[in-house]
This record gives sequence, C-alpha cells and structure tokens, in this order.
Amino acid sequence: MFPPTSTAAEHIRRLRDALIYLAAAVIAVPLFKRFGLGAVLGYLIAGMVIGPSVLKLINEPETVLGFAEFGVVLLLFLVGLELNPRKLWQLRVPIFGMAGLQIFVTAGLVTGVLLLMGERGLLPTPAAALHRQHRSTRSVCGL
Repeated sequence: MFPPTSTAAEHIRRLRDALIYLAAAVIAVPLFKRFGLGAVLGYLIAGMVIGPSVLKLINEPETVLGFAEFGVVLLLFLVGLELNPRKLWQLRVPIFGMAGLQIFVTAGLVTGVLLLMGERGLLPTPAAALHRQHRSTRSVCGL
C-alpha cells in the first residue's frame, strides 16, 4: 500500500488525510440523513467541501484513488451477495432499457445545452462519452 521509500512525514500526512475524510463523513452523512437527503449526497458534498476547491484540506485527492477503487469493489461485492439471479433476469429489460434511455437522453440534453451556449468546440464531447461508455460496457460484459 505504501511505497517502500515512504517517509515518516508522508505517513503522518496520510493519517491526517484519513482523519479528515472520516471527520467529514461523520459530520456530513448524519446531517444529510436528518434532512432526508441521503448518505450518498452527504459523502459527495463532504468531498467537495474538504477538497481543493473549497476548504483545501485535501490538496492531492489522487492519493486516495486506491482506497476508493477498493471501496467500489467491496460495494459491488456486497450488491452481488444480496442479488437474486432470478430477480435480475426478470428485471433485465427494464433495467438495461432504462439505463440506455438515460444515457442517450443525458447525451442529448448535454448536446442541446452546449448548442444553446454556443460551445461548438465541445460538441464532440457527448459523442465521445457515449463511445467510451459503450466500449467499457462491451469490455466488462466480455462482448
């Protein structure tokens, strides 16, 4: 996890960052849940507040990427443990149909907003995002 050349100062900085992440979560999540907004939004806003854009408590968010990827893997594993394959098979059309619809509607809306803003240089962005999403889905599904 830590490079063999890590110094004591780097370890202390990482410990400080971990405490900042935990403190932000402990404060934001219950607050957002109390207002009925949900934990995910609490984590998102907490990250924005402690990040380099607002309070600048965390200056190098890239240092947590390994932990974040591990967290996503654990979340997907947990979802897989609770998933009933028969139920997933029954819901395949609504789930995948609505997901595809959401992707294309979002790309259309982004394109429309870019056109209204006169940002013609950014118009390839939604198409590139759709292509990238399709490629990643294909590789994950083994197609």
